[in-house]
Amino acid sequence: MAGHGGSVAGSDAEVERLLDVLAAEGGRRTAARRAIVAAFVATAGAVTADELTARVQADAPDVNQSTVYRVLEALEAAGAADRAETGREAAAWHLVAGDHHHLRCSVCGRVEEVGTDAVAALAAAVEAETGFVLSDHLVLTGRCARCGRR
Repeated sequence: MAGHGGSVAGSDAEVERLLDVLAAEGGRRTAARRAIVAAFVATAGAVTADELTARVQADAPDVNQSTVYRVLEALEAAGAADRAETGREAAAWHLVAGDHHHLRCSVCGRVEEVGTDAVAALAAAVEAETGFVLSDHLVLTGRCARCGRR
């Protein structure tokens, strides 16, 4: 999936923005939340709660996995993060960056973003044929390039 990288200053601004989002939802600004949000922002693409917990605990071992889940769920509820079901046991979260759509591999569970241009023609065809208008993100399930060769 596409990363959300950028300059350190840009990353710091994104961390502050997300902490503001959490505060607006009633969350306190704690060291644990800051560590979780900073690790989430530094992640290129989607991350499971287990993966994010491991990254956070490398620097802040006292942060509990339940806190990671609560922060991810709060960001999702606020519309700042999106949960992508992988078809496996663990969901993966990523930062929301405008319109986005996902491709999910039914073999390995990999989830990746696909550009909106690639989906626009499909959305237009669906609307023309059925009158149904896509208003959220779309998840297409199939085989990724790696699994398709098997």
